[in-house]
Amino acid sequence: MCNLSRALIEQGVEQGIQKEKLSLAKMMIQEGESIERIKKYTGYPIEKIKEIAETIKK
Repeated sequence: MCNLSRALIEQGVEQGIQKEKLSLAKMMIQEGESIERIKKYTGYPIEKIKEIAETIKK
């Protein structure tokens, strides 16, 4: 496999991981989980979690 193909695959995998983490954070926020617990499971900083929570409220 050429380097370009490998890089594209790795990029796609990383995008999938990030999308799943965002989905998990949103679900946890909607379920009323604490910010600290969401941080633990997603690795997101507290400010990012608060931003996500604000988008859900809109």
